Amino acid sequence: MNQKKQILIVILYLIIFRFMFLHLFFPLAENAFSQAAFSAFRLTCVLIFCIVLCTLSWRTLYHSYVSVSQNPPRDCRKTVICLFAMITVQLCGASLRTMIHSEAGLNAVFNVSLFRNDPFGTVFLAAVFMPVIEELVFRHSLYELLQRTLSQKTAVISVSVLFALLHTIPVSMGTCIVFCVYILCGIFLQTLYLHTSLLPCVLVHAVYNLLALLI
Repeated sequence: MNQKKQILIVILYLIIFRFMFLHLFFPLAENAFSQAAFSAFRLTCVLIFCIVLCTLSWRTLYHSYVSVSQNPPRDCRKTVICLFAMITVQLCGASLRTMIHSEAGLNAVFNVSLFRNDPFGTVFLAAVFMPVIEELVFRHSLYELLQRTLSQKTAVISVSVLFALLHTIPVSMGTCIVFCVYILCGIFLQTLYLHTSLLPCVLVHAVYNLLALLI
């Protein structure tokens, strides 16, 4: 994927979808429409963005699939290790929050009430849209752009910090713990990307999000 497409993908997601739609249009639509109409509106927007970004990056996704298919046992082993590392960090963070009697501090796109009101749309967001698009944006496009001017370690940390900031803002003890958890998860995913390809990161992200819905 060339640099212009990488920049376009980052802009489309971070500015247009993440801020304009997620934090502006979606709250307005939720207040203006009925629950069924809002669910349909949100799912339609998500599908459009998913199709557009996947169309821009189909070569990247295809090459990732080819790369994984060349050595599936090795990539499968690394994928499982990454998933267990993320789950362990998440459980440690949850235990620490419980010990200090702190709030969870999560600022996720999906939560329990949203899942109850719109289970299909929430599962699609958690298991399809967010894993595919966020891994494409952060693990691939944004990282590849940063590593042109920064060292590998600096680029990995920078992408992971931005990834964490888009999920929670560290303003209290609980949010600081969650923030650190997301940074570590971002580092794990970026390391997996560097040692395999994009597809294992998508799979780990999807399973991790589904577990977050179930727990």
